[in-house]
Amino acid sequence: MPATSPLTPPRRRGRRAHTPTAEQPTGPRRVCVYIRRSTDDEHQPFSLDAQRAALEKYVASQPGWTIVAEYEDDASGATTERPGLKKALHAAKAGLYDVLLVYRLDRFSRSVADLLDLITILEASNVRFSSATEPVDTGGPFGRMMLQLLAVFAEFERNIIIDRVKSAG
Repeated sequence: MPATSPLTPPRRRGRRAHTPTAEQPTGPRRVCVYIRRSTDDEHQPFSLDAQRAALEKYVASQPGWTIVAEYEDDASGATTERPGLKKALHAAKAGLYDVLLVYRLDRFSRSVADLLDLITILEASNVRFSSATEPVDTGGPFGRMMLQLLAVFAEFERNIIIDRVKSAG
């Protein structure tokens, strides 16, 4: 057996290194798209029409994916009290779709605690959460980790916006 240096970890046989990727669902998927426009027009780079078009294009690029539902809100992402979001969650619980797709995570929620609660509801309904522009898909551990990291930044961005508004007033 060859000697190993204390700086070189021993080789393991029969195991391959896992390269994390965004785990994307494969096969036929019923997709619900959720779009949200911020109540703050100054910070509005993502119109409802632009989000809708991007999500339709993304779904068309995924083999077997079909949009079966769409919900939208014109409200702050700081709360879960949004009519479109409530309808999307109700449809998830009813088993009407397999994937909830958003343009960006911050279009879904800007609160880490709320986001984790929403994901728990989706997972209990066997629904994956996926973002068209970020490596987020709750179908695997890497996607769940990315979801949590991006949620922290979305909440941070929201807090910065709040601070700016307060200091301007």
